[in-house]
Amino acid sequence: MVAYDTRLDWLQKHVQDMLAVETHILDLLRRHKDHEVAAAPETAATLLAGERTLATHVAVLENYLEAIGGAAGGGIKRAVATFTGALGGLYARLREHETSRFLRDLYASLSLAAISYEMLHTAALAHRERHLAHVALAHLRELTPLIVEMSKLVPHVVAHEVAANEGATEGVGDEAESNTHGCWG
Repeated sequence: MVAYDTRLDWLQKHVQDMLAVETHILDLLRRHKDHEVAAAPETAATLLAGERTLATHVAVLENYLEAIGGAAGGGIKRAVATFTGALGGLYARLREHETSRFLRDLYASLSLAAISYEMLHTAALAHRERHLAHVALAHLRELTPLIVEMSKLVPHVVAHEVAANEGATEGVGDEAESNTHGCWG
């Protein structure tokens, strides 16, 4: 277990880590969004909404960190290095793969952010940091619809990619979306 000198150290470290996660995903999205929208126009609205949401989250976290006396610099660099190492293999190959793989990797990254917000929310409640708990929960509420929408897009994009390479199979995207979403509940 990691020991922190003060409660403030704990807050700063965890907000820095969350900021690093969101910043990394936003950078990834900004680097690849135009290519992916051109390849699969049906992704445009979701990717643009994701970019707006993540940019807002980054600004809120930066402001929160500044308000508690934290600096984005050192902790962010350390956290980004850790995060990048963990997911580096996924993104290194993005340019050579289809849009469906980009969406899969973005879905995984957003899911990481979602569980990280769940953890941050819980820890903030335990530390009686109601404002941070509220921020974490609000950000989680904004991420979950993006994750759901991404999961709805993937079957259609995969079906389109297969059809482009091997010929069309009518209705496969709709059938796959219905089948896979039926597993959630």
